[in-house]
Amino acid sequence: MLVYQIEISNGIDLYNKYLFVPVKVDDAQSIASGEVHENEVCFSVSSIYVEVFLFHFLKKHFDPTLKYNSHRVTNWRNDTYQCVFDELGGYNFYTYDTIRKMIIDLEETARLLETDFDNPLVAPIISRYEVCYLHAPDSEAWEEFGEVKDHVSVVCDFYRRVAKSLLYAIENSSEYDLFNVEYGY
Repeated sequence: MLVYQIEISNGIDLYNKYLFVPVKVDDAQSIASGEVHENEVCFSVSSIYVEVFLFHFLKKHFDPTLKYNSHRVTNWRNDTYQCVFDELGGYNFYTYDTIRKMIIDLEETARLLETDFDNPLVAPIISRYEVCYLHAPDSEAWEEFGEVKDHVSVVCDFYRRVAKSLLYAIENSSEYDLFNVEYGY
């Protein structure tokens, strides 16, 4: 039984949220905001839910060798700069093929969580889960909610809706060639 649904906002809602958006990027040696053109077909998710439920997938599928990622301009570059998923507000570019792989990964994880929760393949993913994120933020008496396993339907529903939102965004953005995930303030 689904007791809570994690919010996914259509469009741009950057207050403490991550934006998921198809983009076009001008071919530049240094990619800053002026070189990134966002589509209006996009969605936003609260940062806490991205950190707990989606970081695994975003980091797993992030390609540091993608030229657009290695050419990003960030405020934190120094002599030891490493091209990694930027959690602090920078661009994180993905190809549409990579997004399709992420969609498959999200759907397969939801299936495993429902049918084989104790499968070692999902262990690193569920290690970040806490039952308090599976109920409305204004809920009282967290200790009465039971275990994460008892409410895994909330996560599975979220993964499937994120997958559906990703697919919708790329299918309705054929004139764009990349996908960006970034934190908004």
